[in-house]
Amino acid sequence: MGWRILTIDTAGKLSLKDNQLLFQTEDTSKSVAIEDLECVLLENQQIELTHPLLSRLAEEGVMLVSSDPKYQASGITLSYWGQYKKIEVLEYQLSATEPLKKRAWQKIISQKIHNQALCLELLKINGSDELKKNSRLVQSGDASHIEGTSSAFYFKRLFDFTEDPFVRQQHYDGEINLLNAGLNYCYALVRAVLIRHIVASGLLPYLGIHHKSRVNAFNLADDLIEPFRPMVDNHVYQYLDYLCYGNDEKLSLEMRRELQKIFIYQVKMDDNWIKFPASCRTMCQSYINVLESGDVNLLKVPKEWRQK
Repeated sequence: MGWRILTIDTAGKLSLKDNQLLFQTEDTSKSVAIEDLECVLLENQQIELTHPLLSRLAEEGVMLVSSDPKYQASGITLSYWGQYKKIEVLEYQLSATEPLKKRAWQKIISQKIHNQALCLELLKINGSDELKKNSRLVQSGDASHIEGTSSAFYFKRLFDFTEDPFVRQQHYDGEINLLNAGLNYCYALVRAVLIRHIVASGLLPYLGIHHKSRVNAFNLADDLIEPFRPMVDNHVYQYLDYLCYGNDEKLSLEMRRELQKIFIYQVKMDDNWIKFPASCRTMCQSYINVLESGDVNLLKVPKEWRQK
């Protein structure tokens, strides 16, 4: 597995040469070994790609993420291969009982709320004790909707300095403020990595645990991302001066590069610190173990994070 995150933010041509990704503009020519790549982010609307390069990236399992003019992820290219037990894993997913999925969702949401408490603690913001208490109250399937009330409490504490009450906005809501744009951008990066490892593990991404939208091809990613969200919030919080008081209408190139540093975070799974992309792979594989055994305790979730 590669380790480099490559961002292409200027117009040019991407092609394959000697198993290297070659980027050419009118003035420059640069290359990077494909085997070193984890992900390629395309953030310019005037980038050309050749078919041999697309094929080679897929063979090597390199994720290719394209973005729209607002720098929100609009497409993901993934490898067709990567898991030899696809039918077996599919059968596990299709046969998963509702009680099992509800218990898995309970663990995911309980950890998400606990991680929200950790985020407040790291930022020295009051409210972590209330969230830790809530994390212990989550029922099977989150029947009492503790997640919603906890998130409202959490975001109010996290961004209580804003002039107006903070409201989370998704990219499809139209015009959004820069703080929401930063959160959405970083969430999309994490979601893309999860999608890559969901597909590579043989899981069908549209068969979710809790999310069941008929039009969402990545319901499972939207389930598994939940305990990672506080890590993103903690990361984005570092750039509040720019996101809350800057004059830009869109995220600047410099800001996007700062937000992309989420890729180099380390995450604690059980008692081990591993790189963020590897933690996504670990979580996906552990979910397969849950489906196979019926034991929710086998689900591994992110418990802490730190910058490398």
